[in-house]
Amino acid sequence: MAALRHATLLGDHGAEAHLLGWLAVVSSNRLLLADALAYGERALAAARLSGDDHARAAALDGMKTVRAHLGWVARLRGRHDDAVRYGRQSLDLDSHAWWRAAALAMHATTLIEIGETREAAALLERGLEDYAPHDTQAYRLRCLGPGRPLPGADLTRRAGPSDPRALHAAGWDCEPPDRSPSHPAGV
Repeated sequence: MAALRHATLLGDHGAEAHLLGWLAVVSSNRLLLADALAYGERALAAARLSGDDHARAAALDGMKTVRAHLGWVARLRGRHDDAVRYGRQSLDLDSHAWWRAAALAMHATTLIEIGETREAAALLERGLEDYAPHDTQAYRLRCLGPGRPLPGADLTRRAGPSDPRALHAAGWDCEPPDRSPSHPAGV
């Protein structure tokens, strides 16, 4: 907090936006969502004053994280209208690849729950396409999980087979080693 105080006193709005954006992410990850939202809004205000694209990205990072978590909590509470609104807001903001995949999957899960399977499938398919260039299968796995039971979703074509044994054969080591006596570890 001392760094934030110094940035504010010095009028360094870019540093202030970065620090507030991270405070929003940390608070959101701790499910202190009211605090996270307040930090995110302050981060956006500081970023606007700074005119710096990096500061804006840090502020948006904080806001999309809290909005995705607000959507998830609203979904768990059965407030589907709020869940959809927050979920859509989280997808409208720029973010890191790992978080965007998580936000897509979280929002798609809400859509599946309310019967919007086509929209959910489209989001999950987009996630699989968007993260193929990163070659980080765990990002894509987040989009495979919720989409597996969706009728009409063409997720296996985009990600490879969703059966864990087929994923393993394709180079995705998703199975923990079988430690049963007939399959000793390492064999």
